[in-house]
Amino acid sequence: MNRLKYLLLLVPFLLYSCGTSKKVTESVMDTKKLTVEQMVSTLENKAVTDEFLTAKMNFHFKSGSQDLSVGGNLKMKKNDVIQLSLVALGIMEAARIEFSPQDVLVIDRLNKRYIKASYNEFSFLKEAGIDFNALESLFRNSIFVPENKTDLSLDYSLKDNVTVICQNKRLKFKFLTSLSTSLIQQTQVMSAGNGKGELDWVYSDFASFKEKQFPLSHQIKLTGMGKDAEIEIQLKNLGSDSKWEPHTAVKSSYKEMKTTDILKMLHF
Repeated sequence: MNRLKYLLLLVPFLLYSCGTSKKVTESVMDTKKLTVEQMVSTLENKAVTDEFLTAKMNFHFKSGSQDLSVGGNLKMKKNDVIQLSLVALGIMEAARIEFSPQDVLVIDRLNKRYIKASYNEFSFLKEAGIDFNALESLFRNSIFVPENKTDLSLDYSLKDNVTVICQNKRLKFKFLTSLSTSLIQQTQVMSAGNGKGELDWVYSDFASFKEKQFPLSHQIKLTGMGKDAEIEIQLKNLGSDSKWEPHTAVKSSYKEMKTTDILKMLHF
């Protein structure tokens, strides 16, 4: 678990092509006429909204001297759970990370221990206002507008892209979107004040899924929170399998760890 413990850094914050160049130009012109509310609605309509979304996963994690590559599975049930299963040697589940609306569950299969805690028990999550809805949007490549927003605007300064900017008193969210496809290419979450923490989530390699598009490549960077980290998630075999257990029951033989133990290891 010495290497897998750093996976908790995930917690604070997871093409269609036009037929001709003429169509692309028209799409850009039309998009630039949209109000910010219309642009948000356009992005919401582009997102995959199926209840179940599953995929095979290659997971690469790097933080300092820690460098981990494993296979596994990503399973999501809308508004209910995000489940990452990390498989060692292609045959044995080494760890499982499970986000639900109420809490976060991390199971270390190798050492038979686990942690289960509410989002409020992680002080940095509570302070930032990060919850399950935000995490689900990140993993599903969809836009989310924070509660109690103080600002909502569009930025066209980058060529061929528009950035939707949302902000509340604590955080600023930027959604970089392709003008030709109206798909989110990058999501950034940063402090709106003097904080240094930042999440950068880049999406690419979009594939068809249920008449919409979903990114197979997720490049994630976490900086300024005590432990910088880079995470790469490569997906394949997208599906909508519903025959799996959304919420994991922890075996009685497993030892429960305290949230403070994890935070000490992560230097939070």
